[in-house]
Amino acid sequence: MVMPKHKIKGKDTQHMAEVQRLENIVKNVVIRRLTEIRIIKAKPSLRDMIDAYMKKKGAKDSRALVRMKEQVMHLYEKEYEK
Repeated sequence: MVMPKHKIKGKDTQHMAEVQRLENIVKNVVIRRLTEIRIIKAKPSLRDMIDAYMKKKGAKDSRALVRMKEQVMHLYEKEYEK
């Protein structure tokens, strides 16, 4: 990383190396978190998954949609109880 010359004057090199190391660590953490968020956002939503399932099954019946939602909610409730 290139530091502006006006910030380097009067600073010892060990201190500057530590500052650069810490800045690099912070940047790495931020980039890693952004990558995790992008992966999460790329996943389909629950509504998209239900719609895809209903299209696959060819079920247009509203009762089938309600049953599907109930089953999914039941699975989520089980998962969060753990």
